[in-house]
Amino acid sequence: MRIKTVTPDRSEKARLVPERLGWAVALALGALAILWGPTPVATLGALAFVVAASRAPLPALCLIVVSLPFYLLDRHFGHLEFSPTEIFIVLAALAGTARLAWNLATGRIPPLSSLPGQNGWGLSKRGRDLFGDPVVVFLVVLFVLAGLLSLTASVAIHESERSFRTIIVEPAVFFILVVTQVRDRRGAYALALALVLAGVAISLVGFWQYATDQSIITAEDGLRRIRGFYGSPNNLGLFLGRALPMAVGLGLWAKSGRWLLAVAAAIMALALLLTFSIGAWVAVAISLLVIAALRGRQAFKVALGAGGLGVVVFVAAAIQIPRIGSHLNLGAGTSLERVLVWRSALRMLAGHAVRGIGLDNFLYYYQHGYRLPAAWREPDLSHPHNLVLDFWLSLGLPGILLIGLLLGRFVEVVIQEWRRRGALERALYAGTAGAMVDTVAHGLVDNSFFLVDLSVLFWLLFAIVATLRRSGETL
Repeated sequence: MRIKTVTPDRSEKARLVPERLGWAVALALGALAILWGPTPVATLGALAFVVAASRAPLPALCLIVVSLPFYLLDRHFGHLEFSPTEIFIVLAALAGTARLAWNLATGRIPPLSSLPGQNGWGLSKRGRDLFGDPVVVFLVVLFVLAGLLSLTASVAIHESERSFRTIIVEPAVFFILVVTQVRDRRGAYALALALVLAGVAISLVGFWQYATDQSIITAEDGLRRIRGFYGSPNNLGLFLGRALPMAVGLGLWAKSGRWLLAVAAAIMALALLLTFSIGAWVAVAISLLVIAALRGRQAFKVALGAGGLGVVVFVAAAIQIPRIGSHLNLGAGTSLERVLVWRSALRMLAGHAVRGIGLDNFLYYYQHGYRLPAAWREPDLSHPHNLVLDFWLSLGLPGILLIGLLLGRFVEVVIQEWRRRGALERALYAGTAGAMVDTVAHGLVDNSFFLVDLSVLFWLLFAIVATLRRSGETL
């Protein structure tokens, strides 16, 4: 039995527009008060945020996505500090809980025990109605439990507890909020656009830094690299590697707004270029090839041609620019450091293959006996720069099994749903597939999940796909 939702008629929709706009404005004002107001004003802002988010959950969820590239701009409350992303997730969770309690109390949502289909197929179908993809929800729960279990392996327990809260639990809560409160493809599309908007916003910050020569990282031979509000240009490349494929995927199938999406993609592409993050360049190129393959044979041929030209340009640039050329030499520079940290991580794994070393404990082990002597140039690396090694060491054997199951489920759902969906769904599937390909490709040589923005983005992609599965009709 499907839980029925009442579709408003045209006059009711027209009446709801100003109401929803009013709640969105209240939400924005509350967010501004939280981030920049004194504590009493921030408290009132938090209350306004919860009330507004309980009435209009989608804008609050979109705001969480927009906040991701700014998560390092902590808000201080006395001796405590919290990222904007963390604050918004917690408040959105409070609002979602209040909304659920109210709907249950007023009978708008019947209790689960009153619904038919307690066993077998009926239970599976009801789970799909409630969560979009019950399989992923089950894996999310297991993922949180794996994070909790990993605390028993931690030596630096304070770092692990903080990481468990901000990297494991809160992003999982965000996923649950999305799949339980975003009920249609338009909501999923709004979340995808929020990611594109966040990418454009942080790109513009990078351009301002480049123009004013502020917060710039200077590499070999004075090469200037933008980084936004991140500590490294590579981290900006990681974020843009998710946002840029989303913009391209949406733009190739969009029925409207295609030129705006093209402009957004161009802005992010230029910012990505100025990061001079070679891993990000390669990963985005691979993700765009996948999107082109989804678009059709002709688009794939064009993408291959462009990729071939890009390789020629890359080789020519490598001759002239030391930052690029150094990546082609595995015996020195950044490439050598990657090889050395992988070898060090494999030494850790040999002694901690089942339980791992715990969340955010890599630096401790790296500095206490596992760093190879040849890796003296970078003694403060906090992760192994490889997706497989990172999940395995951070979460133990359950971690590597779960990431494999999650990625397999993602691919399975996209393949199942692709052929029977309309333009808007295909745009979203293509964008999320491109972003996930970037996650894996770039994650083979850098971080993939264990940062606040990357973990929320990871579950955002699953949430969009789960939301699309909820209903069969097309737009």
